[in-house]
Amino acid sequence: MLTGLDWLPIGSVVRLEGEDRFLVITGFMAWDSKTPAYWEYVAVPYPLGCTEDPNGIYFDRSMIDTVYQMGYLNDEGLALMDELASTEDEFLEERLAALLREGIIDENLNLIPKESRKASKTARDDESHDNV
Repeated sequence: MLTGLDWLPIGSVVRLEGEDRFLVITGFMAWDSKTPAYWEYVAVPYPLGCTEDPNGIYFDRSMIDTVYQMGYLNDEGLALMDELASTEDEFLEERLAALLREGIIDENLNLIPKESRKASKTARDDESHDNV
């Protein structure tokens, strides 16, 4: 597990805990409509690239086991790394808000079981329409 690190640049090659395949990071602070949730990174398999899921593979820093190659960094890349670090709190707030909005967690930050999520989200949507 990778902890205490700043953001990795695009092009970095990593392996996730419990996985055998390598991934190349292609983006940051990414929304995955399948989960639905925000993730710190999106990647594609290395060396194949974008051949499996065109939406990519989503994960967080805490899931990274090993960094095999750091991506290229120039002044623009370094500026982006600084921007990512400075907006991380906002990202985490939006991530939490999205989990609440999508009915994945409740107001007490408890995980809502998958089978109950749709009913819970429908009830919240109905309440918000009633308040309009």
